[in-house]
Amino acid sequence: MTKTPVESAKSFLDYRKNQEKKIYKNLSKINDPLKSIFTVEINATEMCNRTCVFCPRFDPKVYPNRNLHMTVKTVEGVSNALKSINYKNKISFSGFGENFLNKKFYDLVYHARQILKTNLIECNTNGDTLNIKNVKKIFSCGL
Repeated sequence: MTKTPVESAKSFLDYRKNQEKKIYKNLSKINDPLKSIFTVEINATEMCNRTCVFCPRFDPKVYPNRNLHMTVKTVEGVSNALKSINYKNKISFSGFGENFLNKKFYDLVYHARQILKTNLIECNTNGDTLNIKNVKKIFSCGL
């Protein structure tokens, strides 16, 4: 049986709440501060195709678009560092840029997944570039 979008959203939110409960329940037992990090955000690009009012990019004097994109080598370095400390929580490709404007975004996700095999890897997007082909491709890369 296929879930409705509302049921899917509720299911996802319930999953996230349960994840957070597990983390917070064990915080007092953690003697390594790195183990308390729930999410590592990776900013794949400094470009965005929108100027949303809630984002610093709304005012180019405050936060201008810059043609800077994360490399596979950088993601591999971050992923290997996280693996070396046995990081088990979430990796979020997010920030103030549109991930899919980085031409290497699929490769970034793929390489993160190859190193961090069991972590939740997600991304934030405004969805402007998404279509069925792109969605299938990014999920096949390990999102």
